Amino acid sequence: MERTGGSGGELPRRRGAALKVQISG
Repeated sequence: MERTGGSGGELPRRRGAALKVQISG
């Protein structure tokens, strides 16, 4: 959801890595 992931984006940073790629395209 958050590109920078500065606010509460520490844990989801690793897990969101795969999702980020999909969301980013």
